[in-house]
Formats: sequence, C-alpha cells, structure tokens
Amino acid sequence: MTAPEDQNGLREALARDYVLVKRGLYYRPNSMGYTGVLDDAGRYTAEEARFHSDHCDGVRGILASEAPRFSQACWPEIVTRTLTNDLRAAEAELDEERQESARLAHLAVVLECERNAHHKALKLAMQFVDCAAGEGLSFDADGDRPAMDAADVCFAVAEALGIEDLDSDAYRALVACSALATLSPKEHPHG
Repeated sequence: MTAPEDQNGLREALARDYVLVKRGLYYRPNSMGYTGVLDDAGRYTAEEARFHSDHCDGVRGILASEAPRFSQACWPEIVTRTLTNDLRAAEAELDEERQESARLAHLAVVLECERNAHHKALKLAMQFVDCAAGEGLSFDADGDRPAMDAADVCFAVAEALGIEDLDSDAYRALVACSALATLSPKEHPHG
C-alpha cells in the first residue's frame, strides 16, 4: 500500500463517525443486523447516514461521539453482561498491576539487601586491606597459588564486588565505592 492510499484509508476511517439507529437499536457494520451496544455498532460516513435516513423508514444517523453506550432498546441482559465483562477486565488489569507492584517491591527489597551486603563486604575488605597495606604484608604462596600483596587483594576484592573502571588503582576504586555505599539511596548519584 502506498502512502497516499494509506492516508486515504485514514481519512475514510476518520470520516466514519456516524452510527445508524432504527427502532432504538444500532445498525451493525455493513448494515448486517442490529445491536444495542455502541462498541458493536457499525460506523458510517455522513453521506451514508443521510442516504439511509432518506431511503430507509425510521432510520436516523447520529454522531457516534454523541450516542449512548447502550441504545434505548438494548436488552437489560446485554447491558448487564457487557458491564460485567468490563468489570472482570478491569479487575484482571488491577490484579496484574498489583502483581507487578508486588514484584517491584520484592525487587526493591532484594536490591536493598544486596546494597547492604555490598556495603558490609566493602567495610570488611577495606579494614583488612588497610591493615595489610599498613603493615606491608604479603600473603605467601600456598601450593599452586602465587603470593599476593595488599594491592593484589584490593584488585581481587574490587573485581569480586563488580566495581568497574579499576584502571591501575583498585584501592582508590574501593575507597570511592565505599564512600558511595555510605550514602543513602536519595544521596547516591546512581540511585
């Protein structure tokens, strides 16, 4: 379909803003039966509405935007069923929103727990690293593992905690991350 055809189809759809009423019921699409529910009624152009009004006894065209949702002759059972279905759909949507809200609340708790655990791990690691660095300690090789100094421990801890942008100074990255961890979520630049 080309763009002009697409625009013509849109114009035609927008021009179909009338419903036809006969004996208190709406015409269905293509004049194929009747309905008491506006949502199920056919839409017609002003020209089609005028034609039916002029040539069909008892037919009148009204703007769909001004037509009531249920026509005068709509059976009460249809009104009840339609409104019940609307209520069920609204309840289902509300239930989905509640489930999503509960999922997000759970996620917030999990993230807060992770943040607290991350903060505690940083505090412990920083105390250990500061002590080890101050004493100039080196951890001897054990079996197949090489010796580690405080800088190696800093890098390993930072990497294990998922701290990015380590460059060559893992200690400073840990200190910066530790300072951020002490901030409340409102003060945190990423939270």
